[in-house]
Amino acid sequence: MSSLSDFLSSLTVGQLERKNEGEGLEPASSSYHCGEVSLPLTRDVVLNMLCCFCRGQRLPRPFVSELLKRQAALLEALPNVVRFDVPAGCSICVVGDIHGQFGDLMHIFRSHGFPSATRPYLFNGDFVDRGDYGVEVTLTIFAFQQLYPQSVFLNRGNHEERSVHALYGFLRECSSKYDDNIYELFNDAFEQLPIATLINHKVLVLHGGVDDEMTLESLDAAPRSEYVVNNSASGMNSGGGKAMLVHPAMRDRLPMIQARDAKLRPINSCLWNDPMSKSGTIPNKGRGTGLL
Repeated sequence: MSSLSDFLSSLTVGQLERKNEGEGLEPASSSYHCGEVSLPLTRDVVLNMLCCFCRGQRLPRPFVSELLKRQAALLEALPNVVRFDVPAGCSICVVGDIHGQFGDLMHIFRSHGFPSATRPYLFNGDFVDRGDYGVEVTLTIFAFQQLYPQSVFLNRGNHEERSVHALYGFLRECSSKYDDNIYELFNDAFEQLPIATLINHKVLVLHGGVDDEMTLESLDAAPRSEYVVNNSASGMNSGGGKAMLVHPAMRDRLPMIQARDAKLRPINSCLWNDPMSKSGTIPNKGRGTGLL
């Protein structure tokens, strides 16, 4: 399979990003035949997936459905904070917001090598939206994690939140390439994504930022599958000098809602907080949630 690996590595970002009649990706060469994709995953199967994507081909729906179900089960078994010690003699490649740019992902693989037992990767959220190939990007990194679960790690970003990617492109992309059922399977997996990764007991990698109340214990205890974006988590709707307006019909439920929001605040911070130049924290009014 080295010849297929060489073929994929030879593709340039420009070749991957050119459209073919408005649909899919134009390959650098039509001389290489992409093999079949099937489960269980092997390295050959994953590279054949990439070959199909480079040709602008869609993977069979039954294959995608089963891959996503297996991914959700794999992720559900992981803690909120994954601990990983980089093996001696290796380095880990941490990849930020890919946002549906399959050409960029392939450029990273060409520059640093495909994920493997000796080339660990951490993908730090925001796999989808904005770019046209969130489906291809996400299926690729899901497949590599299933192939190398001890070497490929994924954190959740704020764009792996249903209310966000329904607006910024992934819902539309997924529905056009497959259907609403496949979209729901993507969401089942997104809801189980870990929130942070602790590398070598020293470096905490997460998509957004910490807050002044967060501990690793509180983050690990948060029910991540229940998370929805919390517009009160910044304190803009409670405390902060403004009274919180509550509909009379909701008053009886308010303590329960506040307790839920308190449990989910560490996750909200990890997904939405942004840095600022001065010390302390203030509500992130630009986003409407989280802190600066």
